[in-house]
Amino acid sequence: MYERFYGFRDRPFRLTPDPAYLFLSQTHREAYAHLLYGIRENVGFVSITGEIGAGKTTLVRAVIKETGDQVSVAYIFDPVLSSIDLLQTINAEFGLPHRSVSKRELTAVLNDYLMSQRGEGKRSVVVIDEAQNLRPVILEQLRLLSNLETDTEKLLQIVLLGQPELRALLERPELAQLSQRMTVRWHIRPLGLAEAAEYVRHRVLVAGGEDVFDDEALAMIYRSSGGVPRMINIVAHRALLVGYGRGSQLIGPDEVSTATVELAEGRHGHGFHRADWWSRLLAAGGAALAAGLVAFFLLPPVVDRTVATASNYAAFETTDRTRLAAALSSTEAFNSARTAIGRLLELWEVRAAGDGEGLDLERLATARGLRYSAFGAGPSLLSILDLPAIVEITNGDDGVRYLLVEAIDRSHFIVHVDGARTAIATGELARLWNGNAHLLWRDSRGLGGTLSAASSGQAVTSLQKMLARAGLYLGPATGLYDEATEKAVRNFQIGLGLVPDGIAGAVTQVLLYKGSGTNGGPSLRPAT
Repeated sequence: MYERFYGFRDRPFRLTPDPAYLFLSQTHREAYAHLLYGIRENVGFVSITGEIGAGKTTLVRAVIKETGDQVSVAYIFDPVLSSIDLLQTINAEFGLPHRSVSKRELTAVLNDYLMSQRGEGKRSVVVIDEAQNLRPVILEQLRLLSNLETDTEKLLQIVLLGQPELRALLERPELAQLSQRMTVRWHIRPLGLAEAAEYVRHRVLVAGGEDVFDDEALAMIYRSSGGVPRMINIVAHRALLVGYGRGSQLIGPDEVSTATVELAEGRHGHGFHRADWWSRLLAAGGAALAAGLVAFFLLPPVVDRTVATASNYAAFETTDRTRLAAALSSTEAFNSARTAIGRLLELWEVRAAGDGEGLDLERLATARGLRYSAFGAGPSLLSILDLPAIVEITNGDDGVRYLLVEAIDRSHFIVHVDGARTAIATGELARLWNGNAHLLWRDSRGLGGTLSAASSGQAVTSLQKMLARAGLYLGPATGLYDEATEKAVRNFQIGLGLVPDGIAGAVTQVLLYKGSGTNGGPSLRPAT
């Protein structure tokens, strides 16, 4: 098409993953290192997330290529499978017998193969794309497969690639065991302006061309794509088509502008859109839903709120994982729990725990008019909940310790340890955190426990009124958890990046209260 006109050997902006065009931005470079480490060290589970078109699949293929013939790979591109389908597909990808409908037989065949591979010094990897679509039962099956091991090491490495929703999925309470085995996690961020420009030039160079985009065109491509590589490819390719049609040897802003207009009108069939929080809102329920949530929260999306920085905390010491581990080792589990609970009650400005009350946090909360919830979580979910939480730290052979997260910023937790506030990089603390979290919150409207399709009564009525205030529920407050109520809950969850199960559990209820401003209590962020 335009290849000869611009002097290309190949079309530089193909959408198919091609390791030859691999571009390592800072976030991709770090993801590459994490993935390579996970596979070489055979750590069990690896999770790589990013927006659609962030380059996850290309990255994995490049890493696999680097490992050479020492790694055998089973690629699964359709995660909507049954447990039997999953085992059959894995075995088929490894070239093994796969016709059986017996889990026991399929697993035995796979185990024998993995043992023989390991005997030859080779590793076996299962890569599952679009993993955010995996059902919890299939994730549990994968966890069981990770139990295939020798006395010293895992036999099967499992890599999950998915959109940001995968992170929320892995934080569901029923998947806590799986989350704890997720040794390596990385989220690929969109490219910045300079990186996006470098990315375009890199692909043009690999294709055998020279600079064909001027600086203004590159800036416009970045703004149009949001820095997502696949979106960059779509816009750049279309701009080259426009330039070719006009006989333009240099692509400028006019060509890019025309390209984006045509793409927005759907002439190229790619469904071009911004891959951000707003697109998910709009997909959930259109502009009215987005407007309703904005009015409800009276501020930007929770995930984008202005957060604290290290300068807000004069009393903390910057530390690292090793020093934190040492500090926790010097404290017994009981004492760490008592300290964390005491500080949490202090932040809520309620009565301190009496000598005879023990450390039953649920009982302590109930006696003070608060709710208690325990769940699987991660840094992203804690940030959205915006409430102090006690997290469980697995400190080697020393067992579990309890640590209060009382503030958070983009790159650090502010934790309470040894009677003082201490800052630690999010990634470092996350490596020690086993995924379990404990939270206090205020149920001022009496929602009670989890609400679902089986629920009815005043609690559901209150829920419907809160959803109506958010602009998500338009029907009468009947007190029946009907289809309209479930849909409203699901849309609310989608809007905040939660797993859209349509069930109003503790996390959903906390966020409804947070948005309505009726929850009260301490915040992870100081007043601004």
